[in-house]
Amino acid sequence: MVVTRGSNVQGQSYFPNTLETYTKSDAPGAPTDAEIITAGGVPHVGIQCYNTVDGIFYERGLTSFSAISGGGATTLATLTDVAVSSPTNTQLLAYNSSLTKWQNRDATSIAGVPKNVVDVGNSLATAGDGSSGNPWTGWDAAGKIDVANTTYLFVPGSFNSAGFTSTNNSRQAYLGYGPNSTINLTAYGDLFHIQSSSGGGISQMTFDGLHIVGPNLADSGSLHQQGIWLDESGGNPITHWSVTRCIIEAMGAAGNANASEGCGVAIRASGRCRNGLAALNRILAPKISGITCDGPNTGSTI
Repeated sequence: MVVTRGSNVQGQSYFPNTLETYTKSDAPGAPTDAEIITAGGVPHVGIQCYNTVDGIFYERGLTSFSAISGGGATTLATLTDVAVSSPTNTQLLAYNSSLTKWQNRDATSIAGVPKNVVDVGNSLATAGDGSSGNPWTGWDAAGKIDVANTTYLFVPGSFNSAGFTSTNNSRQAYLGYGPNSTINLTAYGDLFHIQSSSGGGISQMTFDGLHIVGPNLADSGSLHQQGIWLDESGGNPITHWSVTRCIIEAMGAAGNANASEGCGVAIRASGRCRNGLAALNRILAPKISGITCDGPNTGSTI
């Protein structure tokens, strides 16, 4: 029997002054008079039925059952603290304190929200450092990354690179899958060179789960070499940075006399690389040191 008489659902109370109550449990929608009769009732005005499938109460009017309206908002735009206008795919809600309302906004216009997630993998590396051709949005011909608010995800596999440079861009994340995604540095220099050279500095730079392998090349002479170099040149700070769970190996060839050559992570500080964290990293066989810092790092844990 699809409709039962007098039952309740999870302790819910039916409306007062109801002489007869029923429960429908086989399909969404209102019950029929025939179902009420089969359940032992007599259809009349005011009897109610709760449908366990669609979660709606139905009440019989003069001739049939109809849903009982709850009276609340049925769309996001009808809420009093929301101002939604012409919504489009992938938009987010952002709070506007001047209007005291939530508005629909593009992710690219909200500070701190990455606007791109770029999958970086060996199948895309067609130009040595993989910096040309689609879908390398934001990468120039020299392998320079110029897009802020972007997450670069190094997918599992092996990837060859002559090095990347990012200058004066905040909120970038470089993420990998640990030993399953290997980035092979194919030339002397730095794999990731993060440089703050102008303006008010940069912030929120994240490196996590990367596996970086240095080149098996002859001594480069005067060039330095780091897996990750945080370079606050020109007195402009790098703040709120993190290097975690990275594997960095074989940085620097034997015989190079340059003191800055051959480090897993190099931090140019003088007090301007602040509020950072370097933890849970494995630095294997560096020529100089695993993590080096040429000055104080206020608020940082290294």
